Amino acid sequence: MERFTGFIAGLGTSAGRRLVVGHWTDPPLGAFTDVMTEDRDGLRSLLAPNRAVADYVSVTYRFDEVV
Repeated sequence: MERFTGFIAGLGTSAGRRLVVGHWTDPPLGAFTDVMTEDRDGLRSLLAPNRAVADYVSVTYRFDEVV
């Protein structure tokens, strides 16, 4: 099992938007920050700093769009 050291914060709005920010200081891929957004219809998007991080995170969670 790989371990990540860092921080995660999330919030939701009354309009139905969710936002989760992860800031990882010591993961296997090197330090990075990623963001997940979800709209009120359930469309989930991942904002990642590079393709390697996007691919890694997308194995664990489902996203409709990766940027």
